Amino acid sequence: MPFRYEAHHISGSNNGFADYLSRFPTEDADPEIPATVHLAVTIPEIFKDITEEQRKDPQLQAIINQLQSGSKPEQYKLVGKKLVYERPPGVLKLAVPAHMKDFIYEYFHTSLYGCHQGVDRTVAKIKALFHWPALEQFVRQKIQNCLPCQRSKPDQQGAKGHLSSFLTSKPNEKLFIDVAGPLPMSDGYHFVFIAVDAFSRFVFLIPLRKATSETVIKSLQNHIFNNFGLWNSVCSDNDTIFTSKRFTTFLFSHGIHHQRLIRHYPNPNLAERQIKNMKSAIIAFHAEDQTKWSQDLPFIQAALNSALVSSTGFTPARIFLGRELLTPLHLRWDESNQSSDASIPPPADLWKVVYENLVRAHRKMQRDYNSKHKNTQFSVGDLVLLKTYILSNKLKHVSTKLSFRYSDPYEITKIKSPVTYELKNVANPEDLKLAHPQRLRQRRSLSLPTRPSSATSSASYSTSRTTLESTQLAACLANFTGIRANASSRSLPQDAKVTSASPPANTSRRSCTESGCHLQLTPLDAVAPNQGVSSRRTQLQQLTPPASRPGSSPGGR
Repeated sequence: MPFRYEAHHISGSNNGFADYLSRFPTEDADPEIPATVHLAVTIPEIFKDITEEQRKDPQLQAIINQLQSGSKPEQYKLVGKKLVYERPPGVLKLAVPAHMKDFIYEYFHTSLYGCHQGVDRTVAKIKALFHWPALEQFVRQKIQNCLPCQRSKPDQQGAKGHLSSFLTSKPNEKLFIDVAGPLPMSDGYHFVFIAVDAFSRFVFLIPLRKATSETVIKSLQNHIFNNFGLWNSVCSDNDTIFTSKRFTTFLFSHGIHHQRLIRHYPNPNLAERQIKNMKSAIIAFHAEDQTKWSQDLPFIQAALNSALVSSTGFTPARIFLGRELLTPLHLRWDESNQSSDASIPPPADLWKVVYENLVRAHRKMQRDYNSKHKNTQFSVGDLVLLKTYILSNKLKHVSTKLSFRYSDPYEITKIKSPVTYELKNVANPEDLKLAHPQRLRQRRSLSLPTRPSSATSSASYSTSRTTLESTQLAACLANFTGIRANASSRSLPQDAKVTSASPPANTSRRSCTESGCHLQLTPLDAVAPNQGVSSRRTQLQQLTPPASRPGSSPGGR
């Protein structure tokens, strides 16, 4: 050895630098991509002898018989042995048998060459080469029921759900709460706890150093409950501050009912509106120096509670406290004795007047709101897709913009209100959610054709995607475009391959060589006759290297 070493033991506490290097986080390497095998597509047999497929269709065979007998069905003609449709004159389109409609649709919509484009574009692609009766209606229905399209494309139906809310008839019935922030630090405060009485619109603004269940509980107890009594119910969003066991136990111990709003739908929370009013006031006074906002928070609260509310017809202070808030100007000019308290009815009568005003305001707001929203309703048992809110994560290589807009199908199990639905995940029945119609879209679906079972076929099928090589696509389209030019039909050789390297002769269709994976074209005569028409459609066989299969040895099967 060129060097001589002496090993000395150093305790971990004295060797912090080496320990730091061993724990120092590094940027994740590119995620390991499992060995991927191309999809074996057994479709060229359809292109290879389209005349045989046309003659398997009774309607097309009847047209062919008429042409061969001398009669001329309108707009149909024979080019060689192939039946084509001529419209407009001079433009020839291949007549598609009924059992090949799904294949043509999947090729031009669900494959990489279709990319799930819309109805007009997909129909235009198909009509350029093919024809069958009611083609556009067939494609439109298929695309409207395409699950990847429904999950990846935005909902164009506009706002959903009519206004559905309940009014309170007196103060201290319902209290809306929320937390705003974080804001720039002001005297050690970063957050503001907001509470609003639903009936009077009386506001409480309490600064917080930390936004936790403990600080919210102290604010409720010390600043609100101890001074103004308890409320029948408290309504909040689903922030962890309000869903924690400590907070729910606190409300339960006081006999207060806790109501939670639907996730991602904060509109019913009256505290949200007061947050906007509070922030507008803070901006007006502290836009240039944002470190003093907490000092003016009591003045902002007083201003909000002494302002007339159009929906009630009175100020929050008049309804909640039974009197108006006095300001220095009232005291200096002795305006407190000149107020119109004599015209204000007693509290019980005042609440009745306020409730009538709220009902009228609610009806007007309901008309305006409903005119801009569709009354979308679902029934128990309907399948729906739930709008997702996936956050971008650089470490996990996830982007919000590239994620599905809607989830997998959910089933509606219960209607809790006209705008609240209880959902159950179809794939995971333990996944239960509540959702507003604004987050839902109807899951359209068609009954899928029966696929051969694993007992009768070794292939696995997929209806979502068809992967084709460019050489394969060129051969397919060249065969069709040749028809339009009255060219002689071309066929692929029986031993055609689209792989860069052919697999060994003793390798099965599901196996791969060490150097890569292969795409094979299955000749028409290789398809078992008992597999029926479905085996002649687009068949996708997912191949994986033997080493990556569970329970498989490196030698394969």
